[in-house]
Amino acid sequence: MSLKESSVKKPAQASPVAGDSIASVGPAQSVRLSDPAMAESVSELKNRLRNDPGFARRMLREAGILNRDGRLTKAFGG
Repeated sequence: MSLKESSVKKPAQASPVAGDSIASVGPAQSVRLSDPAMAESVSELKNRLRNDPGFARRMLREAGILNRDGRLTKAFGG
């Protein structure tokens, strides 16, 4: 094994609902919603967004939809 091969780390798989931040999801990957593992993750995320308003607001702020005051940003009609 060369030095170049040993220094390359593979990204860890993470569930979208595992952390409190969008950034915790990891690198972008192409997936299909028909994939059972993806459907389960999306369902869990939807439930968390529905049941945890604080998490939902943090996600909308990180996406640039809400500002710090909880109002829509100008780009989204605020």
